[in-house]
Amino acid sequence: MATTASNGEPSAAFNNAEFGVDLCPLFGRVQHMEAHRRQFGPGGYAARIVRATIRDTGLLIEQATEAGAKRLPDTGVTALDTWMRGHPNAAFLYGGIFGQNLETTERMLGACSDIAESIALLLDTNGRVLASPFVLERALGEAIMRLCYIFDHSAPPARTIGRMAAYQLESIEGNLRAAEAFGIQGAEKAVRARENIAEMHGWLNENGFELFPDRREPFTLSLAIDGHRENIKFDATAAFKRYLPASAWQWELGSGVTHSRGWMLAGLLATSETEALTSPTEVAMAVAGSSLELGDALARAAHGHTGAEVTWYLAKNHQRRRGITSWSGMHQELAVDHTEYAKRGPNWKNREGHLGASFQRPPSASN
Repeated sequence: MATTASNGEPSAAFNNAEFGVDLCPLFGRVQHMEAHRRQFGPGGYAARIVRATIRDTGLLIEQATEAGAKRLPDTGVTALDTWMRGHPNAAFLYGGIFGQNLETTERMLGACSDIAESIALLLDTNGRVLASPFVLERALGEAIMRLCYIFDHSAPPARTIGRMAAYQLESIEGNLRAAEAFGIQGAEKAVRARENIAEMHGWLNENGFELFPDRREPFTLSLAIDGHRENIKFDATAAFKRYLPASAWQWELGSGVTHSRGWMLAGLLATSETEALTSPTEVAMAVAGSSLELGDALARAAHGHTGAEVTWYLAKNHQRRRGITSWSGMHQELAVDHTEYAKRGPNWKNREGHLGASFQRPPSASN
């Protein structure tokens, strides 16, 4: 039975009494939904995937918090807790370092959620914004890599507490750098910042830490506790290579846009005479795919530190990854489960010859 007349409107048969209801309004809604899907685009699809990942990450963090409180065996937090309890400066380590780090971590996770939502908003433009998502992706990546670094369960407890202390000291000393940047207007705050730095240095020295000064006073190059030395400055590039070895290229792309590198801008943005080398579809795939990789890294860190079950999260992320890559026509390369996918190292090659081939546009491909 025909459902439309030649002019595209619902046919008279759709009003036939045999249906018992006027289906014209329903047919109109179906047509509207089909039109909406045609306008959806890869950017809008990627945005929805990012938002779904944000929601699942919130649940993951709740579960990790509950698991961490149980001090499960063979986890980073249990080893850290045992070590701190036996340390002569346990009170300071618990209150001054570990407790402060929990608050900082909560704030960082909130910032990650904020940045990820901003990425989704930009992806929703379906190609009208191409460079900015990479800048935000880089910021998101650095925050998550720092969390992976601090909560690396393979690190000895003394090194973990050293990393927490290093981040705390970096933040306090950073206040002075910020105040000095304001010149005369920041002079008063610079004085207070120096006082806070001296106080923090004193606490650390009194509680088993050794500080190694930077070339400029009063800044610190590194610190050590129980023979484990940590740099104050965080090396995000090295962290990406350690915690996302097969996806470190994401950091390079983000850095390329953030620092306006010519090789990256030429790939993203057209000029009056030349076309961009990258399509909006590829941008959506790269940015959303990077978000999923970062989510995986955070989940693995949460599992190692707290013992929380994260298989459900990794499996869902991988299905989303397959959905994202389906836009490229290279979907078959991910026809493995999340466990097999995670085993792929930096030298893994797909049928096109290299890891990033799925993000290359064939000469005849459209946006």
